[in-house]
Amino acid sequence: MKGFLSLLSAFLIITIFSACSHSSSNNVKDFIESDFKESYNLGKGEAYKNDSLFLSSPRWIRYHPDSLLIIQEMGTPYLVKVVDLKSGSVQQIIPKGKGTNEMIVAWGIDLSEGHLSVFDGAQKKICQLTLDDHRKFKFSKEILLQDKGTIGAYPVSKDLIVGLSGITQNSRLSLFDEAGAIVDTMGNFPSLGNNNEFKSDNNLFSSYITGTPEGDKIALACTNSDIIEIYNTKKGLIKRFQGPEGIQLSARQQDVGVGTIMVTEPGFRGYSNAVANKQEFWVGYVGYKMQKGLRPKRADMYPKKIFCFDWNGNPLKKIEVGVPLISFAVDWQHGKIYGLTESKSPEIVVFDLHSKMHPTI
Repeated sequence: MKGFLSLLSAFLIITIFSACSHSSSNNVKDFIESDFKESYNLGKGEAYKNDSLFLSSPRWIRYHPDSLLIIQEMGTPYLVKVVDLKSGSVQQIIPKGKGTNEMIVAWGIDLSEGHLSVFDGAQKKICQLTLDDHRKFKFSKEILLQDKGTIGAYPVSKDLIVGLSGITQNSRLSLFDEAGAIVDTMGNFPSLGNNNEFKSDNNLFSSYITGTPEGDKIALACTNSDIIEIYNTKKGLIKRFQGPEGIQLSARQQDVGVGTIMVTEPGFRGYSNAVANKQEFWVGYVGYKMQKGLRPKRADMYPKKIFCFDWNGNPLKKIEVGVPLISFAVDWQHGKIYGLTESKSPEIVVFDLHSKMHPTI
């Protein structure tokens, strides 16, 4: 496992630092920031205080409509914390390990039809949990995904999961049933600037996934480019578009000492995190261009902007915040954004959309 994590770390480091940013005359911009009809600045938000909550290395946050925050952490004995916003109590779930109902790396938490799904990228499995009568999550099912190369997974419904396909599937998406079997594949990959030399795959175009509550549509937001895709889960790709930079990625091989891996250039940090409701989807935008010889600060790798689109891909509004967000979640009913951030230590910040959305245009 040390070898796996070391290789993963090497891949991430090289992806971030290997390439110098450059512009291209062939860049395609389907939208720019001025295309958003509304623009808001929410400031730095209010810190959420809870003496029972200690955050070590949080990486993911989601909001359950029954006033619960679910937080994924790295390297802790329990990989997921659940904060009850009504009582302030904290539940720890998903112990670290290789056994049943344990995970090596909990990377990806999402909610569908009241169920909590947690994805283990190392073991390629999903743990599903449900709330009991005492507002505590209990294990209900463990799903082993048939595609062992899957990169990320999103629960469309309690019996349908969409994941970024592994290389052997030769498709953008794999659709799994409630038992983890592949029931369909769909989508091709975005084009590389040097498609004649290297083949596109999900390692190069890794993306966050979100979807409608009904599970009929999903959106993908690319981490290394500024490409966004919208899919119908039964009919396939609806729209692929990009902006506001129009980054054209190319690929090359990089020696990492124990072999070679594929990395993209120019070095660019695009989208981070994605959430949605029936009417629209929101994606965090970083837009950081790597510069040769300059190591980016940690805060440069996280978004301070959220782009909001309808399900036809039309720009609706841009939201800016005063702190970089490691991850964010939305309470759609009460108009609140819950964000993970860190200055001296990690914390949760809350933005009230109803009272603090001040138009800047």
